[in-house]
Amino acid sequence: MEELRLYVRLMSIENPFEAWEELGKELSKVWPKGLSVAEEVRKR
Repeated sequence: MEELRLYVRLMSIENPFEAWEELGKELSKVWPKGLSVAEEVRKR
């Protein structure tokens, strides 16, 4: 249910740049500290 609320909140933001910024904030809450996003993307 939490994911659905987050999805609806992000989809309700009309400006796509603001939506990406909010998504980034949410991801930073759960992303492990010290782990590089760029390195993880390169691994895949």
